[in-house]
Amino acid sequence: PQPIQFFRDKNIARLFCNSQSTHMFAISVDEKIYAWGRNFSYQLGLGHRADVRIPTLVDWSSYLTGGDAVKQIVCG
Repeated sequence: PQPIQFFRDKNIARLFCNSQSTHMFAISVDEKIYAWGRNFSYQLGLGHRADVRIPTLVDWSSYLTGGDAVKQIVCG
């Protein structure tokens, strides 16, 4: 295992990955969501199917209302 340099200045609270470790998500303390990995079925929530090699900020704000926040992510 190696540190992910992208996150060196971010305060990550949780990491999530699927059982094959082909796609991953991270949630920061300030509730930002990052995704990377295989994306053939839009599973990263980025609006496209291209694989992503570096953590990419996911904008899920349009799905949240009234101060809601994502606290956990399940990867299938």
